Amino acid sequence: DLDASFAAAVSRLTETRFQVEEIAYQLRDYAAKIEFSPARLEEIGERLAQIQKAKRKYGSSVDEILLHYEQIQKEINELLGTEHQSEELVRQVSELEREFLEAAQRLSQKRCATSKSLSRAVEKELAGLSMQKTVFGVELNTAESLASEKGIDQAEFLISANPGEAPRPLTKIASGGEISRVILALRSVLTLETYPKTLVFDEIDAGIGGRVASNVGEKLARLARDHQVFCVTHLPQIALQADQHYYLEKRQQQKRTVIHMSRLQAEERVEELARMLAGETVTASTLQHARELLEAAKRGTER
Repeated sequence: DLDASFAAAVSRLTETRFQVEEIAYQLRDYAAKIEFSPARLEEIGERLAQIQKAKRKYGSSVDEILLHYEQIQKEINELLGTEHQSEELVRQVSELEREFLEAAQRLSQKRCATSKSLSRAVEKELAGLSMQKTVFGVELNTAESLASEKGIDQAEFLISANPGEAPRPLTKIASGGEISRVILALRSVLTLETYPKTLVFDEIDAGIGGRVASNVGEKLARLARDHQVFCVTHLPQIALQADQHYYLEKRQQQKRTVIHMSRLQAEERVEELARMLAGETVTASTLQHARELLEAAKRGTER
């Protein structure tokens, strides 16, 4: 009031006062709206602590944590969807089981019908192998509990080598020679798998000779056209049909008995066949006979 030069300053102070009062009123209104909750503060603190813990385990930032969460959520959804997938798989299995049983039953019917013709064919082959009165049969046991990739049947071969006796399981009553001849008969009437097989026959010449032995040798030779056939025999009629002839003998070696096997060459084979024909006494005529038989067998194989 004493110095007019302060009039401008007083005006600015008055204006500033009004502005400060306005700001004060705004702060008062703002403060009145704020609600302070210690419980909420504690909750936020705990959540921030959980975020820090998650960063140490799942990522260095919140974005990485959220990405990990999305991946986990996707896996959970996939796992929840497996229940539906399981139901669909169960339905498919049930449908496939039904189709399998239908196919297996049709196969069983065909097997039952075919087993009779197979038995007759095998008996015919056995008659040419010196087992004229042999009865051969196939027993089929059918049950769903036997299900496998081969159907629901279990087959067993039955045989009666003596008239008047009921057929019994082949594996229980047949001798080694009889089993070999039955196998040869089966191989002669059945179509083997398309891939080559190795067939081993031992004691197949037991109790036979002459023309029957020749029949056995010829059947083995026919099998050998498509498969590898090994046969242990003492009969020349069988041995001369082979493509390769090996001779086995026992020898003493270092006070032990060992089996020595050697492949016979052309003339050696003739000599061994002659010995098989005549025993230890081999004559020129026996050698000639062995040579002629061997040549005849080769011609038959070529045809």
